[in-house]
Amino acid sequence: MYNIAICDDNAEFLEIMKGTIEINIEFTSDMLCHLFSCGKELLESCVEKYNLIILDLQMDCMDGYVAAKEIRKKNKDVVLAFCSGVIMPQPKHFEVQPYRYILKKIDVDKMQRNISDLLIEMKQRKTNNVVEVVSDGKAYRTNIRGVIYIERLKRGSKLVIEQENKGNENTFNEMLSNEKLEDWYQQLSEEGFEFIHKSYIVNMQKVVSIVKNDILMSNNQLLRLTRTYRQKFHERFSHYFSKKYRRDMGNDKCSG
Repeated sequence: MYNIAICDDNAEFLEIMKGTIEINIEFTSDMLCHLFSCGKELLESCVEKYNLIILDLQMDCMDGYVAAKEIRKKNKDVVLAFCSGVIMPQPKHFEVQPYRYILKKIDVDKMQRNISDLLIEMKQRKTNNVVEVVSDGKAYRTNIRGVIYIERLKRGSKLVIEQENKGNENTFNEMLSNEKLEDWYQQLSEEGFEFIHKSYIVNMQKVVSIVKNDILMSNNQLLRLTRTYRQKFHERFSHYFSKKYRRDMGNDKCSG
């Protein structure tokens, strides 16, 4: 799922932009547009989940640049585009790393080309699946496809990560993070991560087998699926891997 946020205090333009995106050749059924009438309203939503944000620079309650500065504190990888009818780019605008600056009053073909570029970039960034892990003032980047599970710690959390093959064996690494487990879940739930225990979220792609309430992960770690999270986990696991899930259930490899 791709989440696209459009923020503008002009209700008519919001609908026009939404329509323009939805008829674009790069738009697909797994993309969803969310509309916001001001920067403050956008910031009160879960900005971590957005893959593309299109911001009007000139809004009454909070202008796009101020909103973008706050967005970048929570979502460093989102594709950010400024859109304006009157304000031209200024040096300070590039501090928040906008990918594109779009003028509202341009012809339809040029607008569609801009939207195509934004959607392509959005898909490429998500394909890379890179997240930033901050620990003790230092920032590291890792591919979420390699994250096996994330564990709650007293202060922050720990990511257990599968590294590239070395010979015939996988190696594993641990990264400490300042972020709470709930923050990681909010960021990664749509990427196939789910709670199995109050202290763990797992990458469902790294589940090797489920025997009763024991979940074997790809690093041979056995984790416990607790009653509180059992139903939701099985529902989401079934959604992501329906064929494998039903086959394993039939072979008694997977049970509730």
